[in-house]
Amino acid sequence: MAEEADRAATWAVEHLCEREAVFTRADLLTAALAWKPGAVSIGEAEAAVARLEKAGTLLAADHPVPGESLTTDRAVADERETIAVMERGKGRGAAPMRSRAVDKALRNGPLTAGQKDAVKLILSGKDRVVGVHGYAGTGKTTMLNRPRALLEKRGFVVRCLAPSASAARTLDAEAGIASETLQGFLARNAGVAEGRLSRRGEQAMKARFRKTVLVVDEGSLASTAQTRDLLRIANTLRVPHVVLVGDERQLDAVDAGKPFAQLQAAGMRCAVMDEIVRQREPALKEAVEASLAGDIQRAFQKLGDNVAEVKADNLAGAAAARWLGLPAEEREAMGLMAPSQALREKTNAIVRERLIRDGIVDGPAMDGERLVSRGYTNAEKSLAANYAPGDAVAFHRRHKRLGVDKGDELRVAGVDRAAGVVTLQGRHGAAVAWEPASYKLQRCRQ
Repeated sequence: MAEEADRAATWAVEHLCEREAVFTRADLLTAALAWKPGAVSIGEAEAAVARLEKAGTLLAADHPVPGESLTTDRAVADERETIAVMERGKGRGAAPMRSRAVDKALRNGPLTAGQKDAVKLILSGKDRVVGVHGYAGTGKTTMLNRPRALLEKRGFVVRCLAPSASAARTLDAEAGIASETLQGFLARNAGVAEGRLSRRGEQAMKARFRKTVLVVDEGSLASTAQTRDLLRIANTLRVPHVVLVGDERQLDAVDAGKPFAQLQAAGMRCAVMDEIVRQREPALKEAVEASLAGDIQRAFQKLGDNVAEVKADNLAGAAAARWLGLPAEEREAMGLMAPSQALREKTNAIVRERLIRDGIVDGPAMDGERLVSRGYTNAEKSLAANYAPGDAVAFHRRHKRLGVDKGDELRVAGVDRAAGVVTLQGRHGAAVAWEPASYKLQRCRQ
């Protein structure tokens, strides 16, 4: 049973460390027991965890719960390397402009003091990796437009890497910066991050990136592995500047690690933007400032009538009614946000029904199917027990043995949990036997 317990503990570590660099012993034991319910006892799981600690795979972490928090040797190694790569780039960036010239260019501009500090750091800083810590509503996109214009005049190219395709489109439209997703950039340059470039290829890519400034929007959303790979690429290709823009107090990475905060703590030069410019109405601006200061009671007081309390079972109806009560011209600029998918769907259904009734939406209706991710980690995806008939499995690369191409979506026809086999319905109706556990999992350290 020791071998089974070791497999359970290893799976649990893989599962937890994909999303969190630090986790509790209780969470680890819970995950190990959930691997295959009934296969491992609590005592066996504890012994397996102890063996991982003795081997140095699991390490004690002082935060947030001393004595109960754990991390992995791979997570620690990734964090140390990320910081080390940032430090190697100190003094090795290219400053497109002198500090005095930047001051002159910004002298009579409309930017806030924090925005000017950020522009100055981007244009005249000599470190390859710098940060801009901008709170929500401080005008980060507006700020980025200024260095983009000044850099382009000097023959530089600014490329923005955003956490999502929609964010990339927004930056492209509002800041005039050619943008793509961070994930796409890293995937395309994986060979550089992994050290697989030939000398000739490296020289060609260095020439291509010689006058390129990379800006990572919402840098606090990037995981440790993503930030490490990005900085590896930047150092290898001698990219003049990498600018991490974000706010770790507002958004955290989905995957493990908090590199944006860790790099700042390790000495990364960082400009701070803390003057709110988005909220024009004084009371709303004071509410945001109170929220940033942690004074939630004062924030709600300042919001006043802008906050309404409704019964929990009427959230969707109340939100829809408020939006529908706006004049048509105001609806265009007013968004509806919901904290859950179920609440969003309910709100949208109410709004749609009313718009149809009022004749604003008409014409033939068409039913469509939308796939919704279950949000599994790669470790969870490896368990056949997590699949059910009717599920759709989307493949992101070709699997010749299965006869599956990149982009294929196959339906689950049946599951043999004991054998760990998921039967998929192939393109022409033929059954495809697939063992999720046989495919290499994405580990914490890439």
